[in-house]
Amino acid sequence: MIQKFFVAFIPVFVAIDPIGLVAIFMGLASSASPEQRKRQAALGIFTAFCVAIGFVFLGQIIFDALGITDADFQVAGGLILLALAGRELLNVGPSSHGGSDEFGIVPLGMPLIAGPALLTALLVLVDTVGILFTLASLLVNLALVALAFWN
Repeated sequence: MIQKFFVAFIPVFVAIDPIGLVAIFMGLASSASPEQRKRQAALGIFTAFCVAIGFVFLGQIIFDALGITDADFQVAGGLILLALAGRELLNVGPSSHGGSDEFGIVPLGMPLIAGPALLTALLVLVDTVGILFTLASLLVNLALVALAFWN
């Protein structure tokens, strides 16, 4: 039982990368007040949770209906991340976020926390270890992200 949990936990941990997310979060939240940082962190985690749960239950159905493979989804997600990174690199200076401190939903919740790697990992893990262990590992990993953001 514990082995199944860790079989699910490790790929989700690697896909979310809570340690790497801290640096990105601090960059996004550099001009935000402490209260706003906590609010945006909570919003990002909640968004990632909702997207991940929806994807666990509906992802494979949607993929099958549209004829999309996991590899297609990973490539498309990677291209979206590339476009977001390119936009960030080209918009230098204080206005790179459009003067807004609202970053909790996009880009933090989706695609940084709940990106293509996490969503694909969740689909594979549901088939491998079952939905219970997959959801448990998701919740524990999101709790780790929350701890990392709030400390």
